[in-house]
Amino acid sequence: TIYQRALRHSDDKVTLEAAINEMLGFSPALLGSYILSRWGIRGELRAMVGSEPGELAPKPLSETQQFICKICEVGEALSRAAHPECYPSAEQDWELARQEIRLRLGIDGLGSIQERVRESCAPYRELFREIFSDTVLFNPARSINALKDLRAYTRNPYLRSCQPAVQQALQGLYATMESNAVSQQAVRSLARELFPTAGFLGGCVFVLDPAVRQFVPRLTFGSLTLRSATTISYSRHATEGDPVLRAFDCQAPLINHAGEDSAHARASITAALGSTQKIGVLYVEIAQVALDAFDRSIVSHFKALRRALEDALRLS
Repeated sequence: TIYQRALRHSDDKVTLEAAINEMLGFSPALLGSYILSRWGIRGELRAMVGSEPGELAPKPLSETQQFICKICEVGEALSRAAHPECYPSAEQDWELARQEIRLRLGIDGLGSIQERVRESCAPYRELFREIFSDTVLFNPARSINALKDLRAYTRNPYLRSCQPAVQQALQGLYATMESNAVSQQAVRSLARELFPTAGFLGGCVFVLDPAVRQFVPRLTFGSLTLRSATTISYSRHATEGDPVLRAFDCQAPLINHAGEDSAHARASITAALGSTQKIGVLYVEIAQVALDAFDRSIVSHFKALRRALEDALRLS
């Protein structure tokens, strides 16, 4: 019960060990040392768990003790990496374990570990098939990537409607996003890479400055031909003529088709940024022929990229 509560309270700032320590009143290392002493394990092995109660300073470990500690360290990191839903450090743990395994066991080291895990857990799978099902193929990298994909799909409902290249690029973007802060790198990646990947030729983020009631261009990318990235005065009485002004008060994206049939004609898609917390408008341009040919997927791409931009900016 305490372990479950500690898992719920642990995050990027509070480690699982710190959460357990706070709830129990003593550290997991102290508990481990106490259990080992009850089992009659000699002091040399107990010292590898941590200093004994009342010991002022831990004694230096022998070379053998250091080697066993390293095995435990890698094993613990590997275990955490296999359960990224519980451990925010799973990706760093996996990198540490992967490097040590390759260094000490060779390039096929993980395969050997997977085989031993499968064999050792066979009796447990017979009793608790669902709980131990992932021991058939112990694969931390797959678990980490699966959780990344799940989180991306959960945060961005438009992701599934995107074409594979855009979907893959967005999954990678969400994997790099910071959880509790504005992700400047994600914003830059959207502007420089993802919008062009999705077929958009240019765009601009107009942010509303309420002090002067103006939409100010804060981020531009690609090239714009239908309009320039200049300041726009905001007035509810003048919203009819400008898609940026109209979009700010609309729930759905506004699509303005080109008034010509040439191969170089452009269309635009415009929508507000934020729902309960509107900060401005996203405006993009796309070739009219692309919009005609891939109308549904283009709109899905726009919605998915707009949502990703909102997530990167921590907008609600």
